[in-house]
Amino acid sequence: MSGVSDDRSWDVPGQEHMDTALYARYHRDVWMPSHILDAAKRFLPLKGTDLPLSKHYTETRERRNLPVLLYMPLRYDIIDVTVVREADAIFRVLIRAPFNRRIDIGIVLEGDYEVVTAFWLNPKDDHETLDVSVYKEHPDVAAARADPEFMAGVREGIQAMKEGRFRPWTKIKDELGIVSCCNSDVLAADASDWGDSCCKKEDGDEEARRQSEGAEEARKQSRPDDQT
Repeated sequence: MSGVSDDRSWDVPGQEHMDTALYARYHRDVWMPSHILDAAKRFLPLKGTDLPLSKHYTETRERRNLPVLLYMPLRYDIIDVTVVREADAIFRVLIRAPFNRRIDIGIVLEGDYEVVTAFWLNPKDDHETLDVSVYKEHPDVAAARADPEFMAGVREGIQAMKEGRFRPWTKIKDELGIVSCCNSDVLAADASDWGDSCCKKEDGDEEARRQSEGAEEARKQSRPDDQT
């Protein structure tokens, strides 16, 4: 179908020029606080409501092969919410709904339930073009991104994974003095504080696993090369 969008840059008039000091955007796959989601639900009309169409929608409808009429879907997901920062008041909401078995539709609504724009979406959208920089992040994530040492460690870890430079967790636990106790990993020095017999049992299980892994490794090293 023509008009299928391959990204999240829906051409709402003024969207790309919105003053970020006045407005904030939230995305369900970046961070959507519960109070923002609840406010968006209250902002949207009842299911089945006839939706008024904006001038922009009417002007782009034919080019995108969009429906002549739109109703509030019976089933939909809230994807993107724009709020007025000062009061967290809902300004704009993007919902996504199945249109048929082959295609989804994205609908952007503002006040009075007016449809500002709409576009077709592939059901198997992989988010590769989602620009997370335009959305609010969870405070913990933002703080982590601002920590240069933490981010350097993350990048180093990702690179190590790509190059296959990683060690089994069992070996790392041995080096750090960590034992399995009551379905948790704790420092050996703290294990006694649990005061539960499962600690001893799990310690024995862990030792048995280490011995089994060691025996398997020894067998591999002692096995002669295949003769051809």
